[in-house]
Amino acid sequence: MNDKTKDLLAALIHKADQDPVFRTTLLADPRKVLEDMTGKPIPEGISVEVHEASPVHVHIVLPSRQGEEGALSESELEVMGAAVTWTFADCRHH
Repeated sequence: MNDKTKDLLAALIHKADQDPVFRTTLLADPRKVLEDMTGKPIPEGISVEVHEASPVHVHIVLPSRQGEEGALSESELEVMGAAVTWTFADCRHH
């Protein structure tokens, strides 16, 4: 995971923690929230899901296996991450 992706995730988590309306919207329609925040469409075929953990429900996300059919290569992931220039300030405005 590159630094831009880490920054984005940290900003999303922070905003969702501070803003209940944003949290609800992010859970209901994460694709639209991300597209609105970046002004960039998410490519067709890319699924976006946001899960809410609780004291009794924990999520563990495993990275895709290298070479898996349909999986993005490391270079494709880097290009996607580099193309997204979200900042913490951007997240506070939406």
